[in-house]
Amino acid sequence: MPAIIFLNRSWSFASDDFVCSAAFDIVVRLLCLIIMGVPFIVIGNLSLCLPNVVSTAFFGILFSMQFFMIILDLILAILSGRGGTMEVTKRSKVPVVLTILFVLSFVELPIHAVNIYFATTYLATCQKPVIAAYIAGNAIRLFHILQCYIWLGAHFRKSGAFWSRLAYEDRPMLKGSIHHNTNIATKRQAQEMLSNSVRRRLTRLALLGKSKCGQLKHQDADEQMAISSAAALFSEVFYDVNLVVSDIATGLLLLRWQTNQWVGCGHRVPISSIERESVPFDHLARPMDLIGQPFGDSSETNSDTHWLAIAQIRRITQLGVSLYGRLLYLLVSRGRPPSICRWRPLTCTPCKNSSESSDEVQVGCCICADHNCDLVAVLELGDMKPADVVTINFENTVYQSPYFVAVDDHTRSIVIAVRGTLSLQDTIVDLLYDGVHLEEIETLVQTQTGRRPTFIGHRGMVASARKLYQRLIADRLIEVAFERRPGYRLVVCGHSLGAGIASFLSILLRPLYPEVKGYALSSPLGTMNTELAEYAKPFLVSIVYGFDAFARMNIATVMDFKWRLVDALTSCNVPKYRLLSRGAELCLWRCCRRSCSACCCCFFCSNERPTIGQDTRLLNPVTQHRLIHPNPDLFFPDSQPLLSSRPEMGDLEQTTASPKWPSRLLPGPRCLLRWLDPERARLLCAVSSNCPSEETTFSSSPTAPTPPALVPESAELRNGVCGGLVLHIVDVDFSECADPCIPSGDSSPNSVQPEQVPESKFAQVKLTADWVNEEAG
Repeated sequence: MPAIIFLNRSWSFASDDFVCSAAFDIVVRLLCLIIMGVPFIVIGNLSLCLPNVVSTAFFGILFSMQFFMIILDLILAILSGRGGTMEVTKRSKVPVVLTILFVLSFVELPIHAVNIYFATTYLATCQKPVIAAYIAGNAIRLFHILQCYIWLGAHFRKSGAFWSRLAYEDRPMLKGSIHHNTNIATKRQAQEMLSNSVRRRLTRLALLGKSKCGQLKHQDADEQMAISSAAALFSEVFYDVNLVVSDIATGLLLLRWQTNQWVGCGHRVPISSIERESVPFDHLARPMDLIGQPFGDSSETNSDTHWLAIAQIRRITQLGVSLYGRLLYLLVSRGRPPSICRWRPLTCTPCKNSSESSDEVQVGCCICADHNCDLVAVLELGDMKPADVVTINFENTVYQSPYFVAVDDHTRSIVIAVRGTLSLQDTIVDLLYDGVHLEEIETLVQTQTGRRPTFIGHRGMVASARKLYQRLIADRLIEVAFERRPGYRLVVCGHSLGAGIASFLSILLRPLYPEVKGYALSSPLGTMNTELAEYAKPFLVSIVYGFDAFARMNIATVMDFKWRLVDALTSCNVPKYRLLSRGAELCLWRCCRRSCSACCCCFFCSNERPTIGQDTRLLNPVTQHRLIHPNPDLFFPDSQPLLSSRPEMGDLEQTTASPKWPSRLLPGPRCLLRWLDPERARLLCAVSSNCPSEETTFSSSPTAPTPPALVPESAELRNGVCGGLVLHIVDVDFSECADPCIPSGDSSPNSVQPEQVPESKFAQVKLTADWVNEEAG
């Protein structure tokens, strides 16, 4: 549910988060009662330990209060477990019980302290084990009460009073989001408060990271500006929702089930769907730029499709992900000692002499010195020798991601690789999702074609690419590499954030090096606009693997995800603790099953259980239908009618509420390659979410914080796409689909099965690459 209103303010927890905590509190109180009470029962003679009326009274008050608090905790657990996540009215008494417990804790705290003092002073005639047990029980309760105070302080929100007032004034706020009819001043205030909160947290985390690294506790102007911009952009998307962490976790479980029903057969695509939805090819057509003419003198390079060969992409991918260093190496090797020992020959060389000038990358002395550990891991993961690396830089700041320039004899290429998101600074760059113009490339194309295009890219990635470009040119790193291997080609690659930086770096290097090729591995969807993506097709390819969420993420899809999550929580009336416990059970079962050996007789691991995406144990048919067909109560950004009814939905259609959003699902069998209805694949959006058709925007508000003058002018990048060509790689299932593809109008187990082709033209193929030349979705 939305954050609870407790003590006349909002907190970072909900009224349905107290089932497990109340149960734990009951266990702790019972344990303390046993520790303190059993020794008195064992000795039999209470007069030895309780010689007077005062001691007897304190003893009785303590035990009576513990029993009373146990009853209150039991009531709290029962009330907190009522209703679904958004059914707040069923838990309206939870703040009252919580307030009583909070007030009584101030009475309980001095009682335990006095009892400890009394036991150490006046129970000299009592046996020492009894006194020790009595003190231990009271000390445990004191520690637990103080821990509850610390937990409460950790969930304090400076904007709690504002959200409390908003919840009382705007009843739809109880559903977890600000209603679209809320006045614009309230929306601006909510956005500003969220922006300030995010900025404070990012600043503290950045300073904490610098203190751990032994750096000075200060921030340069670029970092401060980036943090402020990232906080403002984040608040523009999420200012109108008021969910807590447990709400998001519950929503993700529901959306995982929803996605499985939407797409169909899970992460593996049946061979029948591959044959139905794709066509094998031998070569690519000659890519053209947005004007319809080849860019510059690129006809010779465009006709060569060797750079798109799967073997070439596989090798470039190996180099691109190697920059994750020791973390990736430990994950791949699972920390096995033989794998770690393979680094020994590289790290037992003599120490490097800083006074000696050398162009070669050297590793020496202790593996913990400098970035030796990461460097050795990069060489190991990338199957390279130290002499292959021209330069490698592990410096990681805002707009500065680790990178290396190396020669690769396997592909006869000069490779520039950029690391993806692995630090707070990288996350800040990711959050700078608004667009900026690539004016230098626009001007260049205008001089060549006579028409000025509109090239817009992700602001954080463009800034990082420009900074890296300037360093490469200033230090002549590319020329040094070509001097070592004159006949090699220039390749730029990266993963995640590095994929976006690599995409723009290849675009910036294109005028100087027409033969440059870019490989964007799992590049975010909101990297650039469609016009720039078309321009980059002759020399840039974006690789997407399976269900990768980041390769499908731009502003529009994030908005859609937000409202899908809110709608999923609204549609489900199952208590949160049951959904989370069921999800934990299924995850634990999968982990135990993988770790158990074949001869294991563990009953927990031997029983078959469904995956989270297939489990319907807690979901009734109405809830399942509402999850498959989201219908949030949003204000439409336009007045056109959407969809009144669909005959294949049957009587369940009458259970959903107005207004009606169209089903985005394709009728008939669906799979990962094809599941969206192209005519109705409309993302969820609302005017309160700053949709493209919204007339009032926050950037024009006189009260909204204005960015510094040094920040480039922001451009619209809501429907950003991946750069260049798009290669979607999927796992193929050659056996009969275990989880049949589900038509859009039927979510039952008796759904229509996909057609089975008796003889496959893709025989012996285990991996399929599907080229997508249209706009990514």
